[in-house]
Amino acid sequence: MRLGDFEVYRALLQSELGVDIKPEKTYLLESRLSPLYRKWGYPTIESMTLALRAVPDPALVHDVVQALTDNETWFFREPTKFQTLQNMVLPYLIKQRKRQKKIHMWSAGCASGQEAWSLAISASNALEGMKNWTFDILATDISNEAIEYAERAIYNQQEAQSETGITQLIKYFEQSRIGWNVKDHLKDRVSFQISNLLHQSEDFGVFDVIFCCNVIHEFTPEARAQVLDTLAYHLADDGFLFVGELDHWQSRTPLFKAMPDQPHVLIRAEGDYKFADFPKAETKVRA
Repeated sequence: MRLGDFEVYRALLQSELGVDIKPEKTYLLESRLSPLYRKWGYPTIESMTLALRAVPDPALVHDVVQALTDNETWFFREPTKFQTLQNMVLPYLIKQRKRQKKIHMWSAGCASGQEAWSLAISASNALEGMKNWTFDILATDISNEAIEYAERAIYNQQEAQSETGITQLIKYFEQSRIGWNVKDHLKDRVSFQISNLLHQSEDFGVFDVIFCCNVIHEFTPEARAQVLDTLAYHLADDGFLFVGELDHWQSRTPLFKAMPDQPHVLIRAEGDYKFADFPKAETKVRA
C-alpha cells in the first residue's frame, strides 16, 4: 500500500474512532480491507481508496471502520483485575449500596462480549446468597458484528475455557451442539448496545464500575483525553474505572488516580470514598 493511500485510512480512523494507526501496521490494513474491496465490487484496494478520497458512500465508510476495529478479547482477560473486582471493589460497594441493593456496571468496548460475561460472573459470585441484591451490566462496542456475537452468548470450547475455571464453566454455561451457551439467569443481567466512545451521544446514566480495558492505548492523545472525560461523566462519585495494562492514562486527565498497588484500577481524584470500608487485597485464585 502506498503511503498516500495509507494516510487516507489513518485519517479516517482518527476521525471516526480516535485511533492513530502507525505505518508499520500497513500489512494489517491490507489483510482486513482485502475482503471489503471485493464485497463492494472494486478491482483493487487502490480503487476503493480513490472512492474514499472523493465523496464516499457513508455505508462504505461504516464498513471500513467495522473492518478495522480490533475485537480481540477473552474471558477474564488480565485475571488480577477480576480478582480485585470480586474481592475488593464489589465488597466495598455492597457496603455503600445497602439502600439500593443494586450495582450498575458498564463494559465500554466489550468486543465479542467475554468481558461483559466475566463481569457478570464476578458480580454473581460476590452477591451469591445476598437476599434482594442484584446487578445490571451495559456492554457497548462500535462493531455491529461484535455486538451480534456477544448477544448470541455462545462460545466455542477454546473461547469458553480460556481463563474460565471448570467450576465457573459448569455454573454459568450450558454445553450444546454448537458450543457453550451463557445461562439465562446471567443473560438477564446484561444488555448490549452499539455505541462509539469517541462520538457518544447517549446518556447511559451513572455506573458504580466501568471496565474500559485495552481500548484507549491506540487513541490519539486528544481522543484519549476526550474518552476519559466521558467515562468520568458516567462514573459514580465513589465509582471505579478499570483500564487495561496497555492503556496509558496518567498524563491525559487529572480526574483519576490509581488505587494503592492497583495501577489499572482508578478512582476519582476528588471522589467520595470511605477508605476504612475497603477490604484488604486478596490473592485467591479463581476456582
